[in-house]
Amino acid sequence: MNVTTIIPDSHETDTSQQEHHPLDAIPVPVPGVETREDSRGNLYLRLAIEQRGWFDAFVRKILRYTPSRQLCLDRKGAEFWRLIDGVRSLRGISVIMAAGSGLDEHVAQDSSVLFTKMLMTRRFLLLEIPRSLHASPISSTP
Repeated sequence: MNVTTIIPDSHETDTSQQEHHPLDAIPVPVPGVETREDSRGNLYLRLAIEQRGWFDAFVRKILRYTPSRQLCLDRKGAEFWRLIDGVRSLRGISVIMAAGSGLDEHVAQDSSVLFTKMLMTRRFLLLEIPRSLHASPISSTP
């Protein structure tokens, strides 16, 4: 039977650095997302849906149609999207959004989490966990 054991880095590891918050994750757009802005400040996201098998490719070719997933973001959503740079964490984005809109920081954090969840559910956004936040190395023992 294989047992998985988590081995701490060292005995001198600071426990405060082991506790991480979901707001430390970094949002990243899914590769291939196209954006277009209108005169009202709305931002339109578009992502082509991948082909699934030969029949799907055949139908697309016959119909000359590439299905896509689309989403319209209002000004606040567009502002949030523009802050996504692959470096800034959700916490950093929520702080900027709070300062720009006059919201309480906790309300901005909750809104950022919910908006991120919506974008992830619709498959426009991914979250990256910085390497410093990854769990300790895992080893298997027989």
